[in-house]
Amino acid sequence: MTPDNSHFKKIKLNLQPMRYIIKSTTIVIIFFSLYVIVSCKEKHSLPVLTTVSISAVTLTSASSGGVITSDGGEAITARGVCWSIVANPTVSDNKTIDGTGIGSFESILTNLQAGTMYFVRAYATSIAGTSYGNEIAFKTTSTIPSAGNQIIADHTIVADFNKIPKYYIDLIKKMWVVVAGESTHVLIDMVQNYWKNLIRI
Repeated sequence: MTPDNSHFKKIKLNLQPMRYIIKSTTIVIIFFSLYVIVSCKEKHSLPVLTTVSISAVTLTSASSGGVITSDGGEAITARGVCWSIVANPTVSDNKTIDGTGIGSFESILTNLQAGTMYFVRAYATSIAGTSYGNEIAFKTTSTIPSAGNQIIADHTIVADFNKIPKYYIDLIKKMWVVVAGESTHVLIDMVQNYWKNLIRI
């Protein structure tokens, strides 16, 4: 007796549409995944920022900073300034790390060499990468600034007010303290004696 395979043939025919559906669904999933990946990449823009002008330049330090106006749609994870003795410095050179997020920030450049030209750029880093602000060049001072209108006490040049001899500081303090029993004439004499010993350039 010959076995009846008609039932199996019917099952096989019924499975053909399912195979097409599975293939079609797989193709749709692949294309959708590619679309999502491409869309996500398009959203990752680099931050936009500018470099703050250089100020407070000394022999070995200076002040700068940056202003981040856009994070490109991604959180800023690091920001600061970088500098080098050659143009276009990057975060691989000397740098500061001054917080996260958009907005303005201040940076202090330290351990500089006197009388040297430096190039500075602000930087901001996100998941999209690192971008840089405009480049600024400056030169550190090569000598200690002159005393100018500083004080000469006992013929000794004082570079800054923090180095005024203690003797004069004590006199100044006494001028503002009225001791019980002291007459006004004593206070006036102290002021006169102070100015005799304190000469301004």
